[in-house]
Amino acid sequence: MLKRYLKKIIYIVLVIFLAFFIIKKHLYYSPPTTITLPSNINFQNGDIILRKESNSISDIFATINKLNYSHIGTILIQDKKIKIIHIEDNNQKNDFKISEFKDFITYASSYAIYRPKNKTDKDKLISSVKNIKNDNPKFDMDFSADDSDNKLYCTELAFMLYNESVEDKLEEVKDKYLNYSFIPLRIFTDMKKFSLIYEKEEEKVD
Repeated sequence: MLKRYLKKIIYIVLVIFLAFFIIKKHLYYSPPTTITLPSNINFQNGDIILRKESNSISDIFATINKLNYSHIGTILIQDKKIKIIHIEDNNQKNDFKISEFKDFITYASSYAIYRPKNKTDKDKLISSVKNIKNDNPKFDMDFSADDSDNKLYCTELAFMLYNESVEDKLEEVKDKYLNYSFIPLRIFTDMKKFSLIYEKEEEKVD
């Protein structure tokens, strides 16, 4: 009798685990696209890149932000290579990331480049990136304004890097969604502070 119950319990657990795996895969999976690095852009330090992916989680954040984008990174040019400074929770060891451009857009269905109208101080940007990297923050799933917990969300990181490397500071704007209060992506599309340099729409691979 006990063995039969144990088998049922094990079976139920396996079914739940499989269902969770399928749901999670649906939420996070994005098909690769043919979007590539544009050849006609002279990237600059401090450029902002916004990204959208083809999955449910990205759709949710794009809706919350009221934009066609759900994630943000800051461009840093090192050794003539374009790096994207960003933070996200994607089951890798570190949430804080310095990614290659091609890796950042591998699963992007669309992305855009915005440039601050005021010059970015590269030395200050590099210093800020090093300090944050040393702190190794986790992605802040609570979107908390508490700076003492060593957690950041993507727009919070971009906001911090901008204000530490550009003289004309951004004012902190907060949007609300349910019980969350967060810095929205739209402040980086404000044409008073930024110029749209490039925009690429979806090009899915069949």
